[in-house]
Amino acid sequence: DIHTGGVDNIFPHHEGEIAQSEAATGDTFVQYWIHGQHLLADGSKMSKSLGNAYTISDLESRGFDPLALRYLYLTVRGSARLNFTFSNLKASQQALNRLRRRVWEFHSDGSDDCTGTRDLSVWRDTFWAYCNDNLDLPNALATLWKLVHSDMHPKDKLELILEFDKVLGLGLVAVP
Repeated sequence: DIHTGGVDNIFPHHEGEIAQSEAATGDTFVQYWIHGQHLLADGSKMSKSLGNAYTISDLESRGFDPLALRYLYLTVRGSARLNFTFSNLKASQQALNRLRRRVWEFHSDGSDDCTGTRDLSVWRDTFWAYCNDNLDLPNALATLWKLVHSDMHPKDKLELILEFDKVLGLGLVAVP
């Protein structure tokens, strides 16, 4: 039901896909189209021909965790341009490491005294509302951080963080 691609493929590529597929099958091709903006690198369109395209291996050889790149992608809506810089990637790596430390702390918390209400629905509703709003992952990620800094019991925080990470894909379930 979902088809993705860059904004530069809307016409004629995606319109051609629709015409060919629907003519061949007689059915609607897809229900939802998501078109991402161009990825910039230091302010210029990222492309192999300009020599400013990086592979995961390139980033790993510079000491970056590939999930730091995923974190960076989560900070910008798909309909907006992302300007990739190594300073942005470094900041994302640091934020991911802070998040991992907090998850480790929540895992390690030995307190079983869960005082107060255990209403997780407000957090879930907020997170999913952002996800369902044209994949507003920057605000979904911000909701996760608000949860991290909330006064909720650590075990409840951990439960929600791991649930949210099924969408965000930051590998937080692997934090010991």
